Amino acid sequence: MMPLCDNATCDNAAAVQNSINKIAFDASYTSSSCIVGTAGLCGTRPYMEDTHVDYNPDSSFACYGVFDGHGGVGVAQKLAQELPQRIKKYVDHHPKDIPAALKHVCAEFDTELIAEYKDGVAAFNKEIDQYGVARKIFANSMTSFKQTQGSTAVMMLSVNENLYFCNVGDSQIVGYNNHGKVCVKSQFHNTYNQDECRRIAAVGAYLKYHYNPLGQRIGYVESALAMTRAFGDAYLKRWVICEPDVIRVTKKHALDFVIIASDGFWDVVTPDMAYFYVNEYCCVHNVDRKKITEKHALAIAHMLANVALVNCSRDNITVKVVFLKS
Repeated sequence: MMPLCDNATCDNAAAVQNSINKIAFDASYTSSSCIVGTAGLCGTRPYMEDTHVDYNPDSSFACYGVFDGHGGVGVAQKLAQELPQRIKKYVDHHPKDIPAALKHVCAEFDTELIAEYKDGVAAFNKEIDQYGVARKIFANSMTSFKQTQGSTAVMMLSVNENLYFCNVGDSQIVGYNNHGKVCVKSQFHNTYNQDECRRIAAVGAYLKYHYNPLGQRIGYVESALAMTRAFGDAYLKRWVICEPDVIRVTKKHALDFVIIASDGFWDVVTPDMAYFYVNEYCCVHNVDRKKITEKHALAIAHMLANVALVNCSRDNITVKVVFLKS
C-alpha cells in the first residue's frame, strides 16, 4: 500500500470517521464517450465552497469540470451553472480555434463578474494607493464580501470529438494512459509555478510567503490569495488574471481515464499515488476499466476523496474521475 498519514499524529482522523456526515455532494454520469464519478467532501472545513458540473447537451460537446471557490461559494456556483453553456454557445459559432474561444469566453465572463463589483473595486484601488498592501483593505472594511469571492476552474471539454484541458487557478486535471503513465496534465497557477512567479512579479504584485500545514512554502498575492489566476477576486484584479491554460489532447496521449480535482486533493495526493489507488480498486474488485460502471466510478471518486482526507488535507476536497470509453 502507498503510505498514508499516521492517524495518531493527524487530527483528520476524526474527520475521516465522520466524513459520511460531511459529504457535500456526489454524482455519477454516463455518456456515449465516458463514465463519470464525482465526490465532494467538506473535509475539516465547516462548509463547502467547491462545485462541479457534468454538461453534455449533445454529441458534439461535453464539459466536465470542478470549481473551487474561495471567500464564499458564489463565484464557483455561477461558473458551474453558466460557464459550460457560454462556452458551448460561443464555440458553436467559432469552431476553428477552440483555445482562443475558451480564452475569450473566460475573459468575458470574468469582466462581467468584476463589473458587478466596480464600486467596491474603485474604493479598493484608492486604499491600495494609500497603503500599498491589499491586506490593509480588510482592516479598513472597505471591501464587501462579494469583492473577495473568487474561484478556480478546471475542465475537460470534448468539442467535435477533440479533447481539451482548460485550467484557471490551483486545481488540476491529470490524464493517464492504460499503463498508468501520466501523459498530460495542467499546470498549477500559484507560486509553485516559476513562470507564474515571474509573471506576478512583473506586474508589481506583493507576495507574502507562508508555510501551509503540510510544510509547503506558498506565496500569497498581496498577502491575501494563494493563487495567481482565478475568476472573480475583484479586489485583486490588477494582478490575478483569469486567462486559462488550454491543452489540446491528441491521439498520441491515448487516455484511459482522467482525474479532475481541487487543490484539497492534489495538495496531499500525487498523480502517481492517485493512479495506485484507482488501479488497486480495480484489481481488488476485478473491474476492467474499459467496462467500468457508474457504481464503480462513484466508489472510486469517494475512495480518492477519503485518501486525501486521511492524508491530512485541510481544505474542501472534490474529485471527479472520468473513464473514457474506447
